[in-house]
Amino acid sequence: MKRNAIVFMIITLALMMSSPTAIHAQKEGTVLTSFYPMQVFALNITKGIPELTPTLMLPASLGCPHEYALTPGDVAKISKAQVLIVNGTMETFITPRKMKELNPKLALINSGEDFADIAEEEDHAESAVNKNAKKKDSHSEHAHSHSGYNPHTWVSPFIAAKQVRVMGKELAVLYPANAQALNANAEEYASRLEALGTMMKQEIAQLPNKKIITFHDAFDYFARDLGLEIAGVIELEPGMNPTAKHMKEMITLTQQHKLSTVFAEVQYPDNVAKAIAKEAGAVVRVLDPVASGDKLEPTAYEDIMKKNLDVLKEALR
Repeated sequence: MKRNAIVFMIITLALMMSSPTAIHAQKEGTVLTSFYPMQVFALNITKGIPELTPTLMLPASLGCPHEYALTPGDVAKISKAQVLIVNGTMETFITPRKMKELNPKLALINSGEDFADIAEEEDHAESAVNKNAKKKDSHSEHAHSHSGYNPHTWVSPFIAAKQVRVMGKELAVLYPANAQALNANAEEYASRLEALGTMMKQEIAQLPNKKIITFHDAFDYFARDLGLEIAGVIELEPGMNPTAKHMKEMITLTQQHKLSTVFAEVQYPDNVAKAIAKEAGAVVRVLDPVASGDKLEPTAYEDIMKKNLDVLKEALR
C-alpha cells in the first residue's frame, strides 16, 4: 500500500510539473504588461505578492499605442517574461503567433478583447462622406483597424472591472500557489471600479447637458456606460490632423449643441482643439483616458477618473 501511494504521488507531481497551465518558477518581474492602464490593473491584482510585481513594456508616457511597433528592447522584455498582459484590442502589434515566436513559453492574457463591441465606423455622428471614405480605406495598408471595433475598452470603469476579473482569474491559473490572493485582490479592485462607475454615472445624470466633443475615439465606452453622448470627434485617424472640412463640421456641431467646451486629451497636442474652440466660441478642457501616467499607484486609475468627472461637471453644468 505504501509503495502504491508513493508511486501515485510521483505520477501526480510529474503531471503537475508538465502542466502547461501552471507556472512554477515565480521570479520577480516575470509578469509583463503592455501599457500603463494594464500595469495599474495588474498592480492591484498582485498586491502583497512581491514576486509577481508587474513590469511595463511600453513607455509609461506613450499614450494609446495605436501605431506602435515593437522595439528590440520590447522583444528582449518579452523573451524574458513568463506572462504578458494586454488589453487585447489596442495592441495590434501583439499577436499570439508573434509572441510564441519570440517566447514559446509565454502566457498571453487578453483582458479586453471580449468586451470590445462598439464598431468604429458607427461612431461619432460622422458625415456620410467621412463614413464612405473610411470604408474605402478599410483594407489599405494605412487604414487604422482593430478588427473593426473600438479598442478603448478600459476607459469605462465598468469594463475595466470586467478586465480586472479576467486578469485575476487567468493569473490564478498560471500561479496556483497565489490563486486565493490573486482572485481576492481582483474582486476587491473590480468592486472598487464598479463603485466608481456607479458614482460617476449618478453624478453625470444630474448634469443638464450630456453631449461632448472629444479629441479622438478614446471615450466611446466611457460615454456609453456613464450616460454621455459623443456629439463629435476631432481626430478620426490616429496621428492625422482633421481636414478643414471636418474641423468646420466640429465647429458647427459645437455651436448647434451650444457646447461650452471642446475636449482635448492629456497625451496629445491641443492646438487643433484650441482652433475649433476659438471659432465656436468655446473653451478647451482636458480629459484623460488613462492611457499613460507618471505615477504608478494602486489608485491611479480611480484618481484620474475622478478628475475627469470634475472636468465634465465644470463643462456640462
